[in-house]
Amino acid sequence: MATLMFYIVTICWFLHFEVLDEFNDAGTMGAFGFLAAYVLITLAAPAYLRKRKELRTRDIVLCVSALALLLIPAVGSVHPVPAFPLNLFPYIFSRLPSFRHCSSIELSLPTS
Repeated sequence: MATLMFYIVTICWFLHFEVLDEFNDAGTMGAFGFLAAYVLITLAAPAYLRKRKELRTRDIVLCVSALALLLIPAVGSVHPVPAFPLNLFPYIFSRLPSFRHCSSIELSLPTS
């Protein structure tokens, strides 16, 4: 991600973009990361509670409500279509290798 942001800033510097625009664009990309993490946690919470046999109807309602509220910024980033280059950010983020292949990360613990 840092390498990607370096290339984006360098390209923007050659294209004579404003520094504040670059800062806002980097913040927007970061917000997509937080949004994705919150969605994944909201989806995983009921499964975790069910595994511990602590899942209640109230928990499911809260998770569905949280997902509905998280859809507001997700949909707002693509509709209405924002001006260039903000219209490209959701699609760039969805293609990032680090996000797309996050399920293939394995945690290896040392054995004693």
